[in-house]
Amino acid sequence: MLKQTKLIGLVILGLIMLQQTWELSVKQWALIQDINIIFHEAGHTLFIWAPQFVTIVMGSGFEILVPLLMTIYFLKQEQIEGVVFGMWWTGTAFWSTGIYAGDALDRDLPLIGGLDEVYHDWYNILLDLKLLYQAEPIGQGIYFIGTLCIMLSFGLLGLHLYNQYKGDEVRNTQSTNKG
Repeated sequence: MLKQTKLIGLVILGLIMLQQTWELSVKQWALIQDINIIFHEAGHTLFIWAPQFVTIVMGSGFEILVPLLMTIYFLKQEQIEGVVFGMWWTGTAFWSTGIYAGDALDRDLPLIGGLDEVYHDWYNILLDLKLLYQAEPIGQGIYFIGTLCIMLSFGLLGLHLYNQYKGDEVRNTQSTNKG
C-alpha cells in the first residue's frame, strides 16, 4: 500500500510540475515564479554588503542557487523525488533568469515595485560587462540550460516511476511463485 501511495504521489508531483511548466512556457508566469522572485529579491538583500555589481548579480544568482543546492542536498541523500523536484525548480529559475537577461536591451518586463527601467538587473550586469548587445543570445543560452534541467527532471521522474513499477511487478511475480 505504501508503494502505491508513493507512486500516486510521484504521479501527482509530475502532473503539478507539468502544469507549471506549461504555464511558464505559455504565459511565462506561474506559481513557481512567485517563489523564485522571493529568492531573487532575497539574493539582493543578503548581498547588500557586497560591491554593487555582486549585489545585482546575486538576485538571479540566489534565485538559481537555492534550488540547485536543494537538488545537490537530495542527491547526496539519495532521495530521487527531491532530486527530481529540485532539478525542475532549478530549471524554472534558469528560465526566468533567461527571460530577464534576454530583456536587458529592451527592458520591457515590469520590475518589482514599479521601479524605473534603470534598475533592470540584467541591463546593468550586461552593460558593466560590455555585453548589452548580446542580451538576447545570453538570455537564450540561460533559458536553454533551464530547458535541459526541466527535461532531465522529467526523464528522472519517468525512470523512477518505471523502476518503482518494475520493482512492484518483480515482487508480485516472486510472491506468486512462492505461493
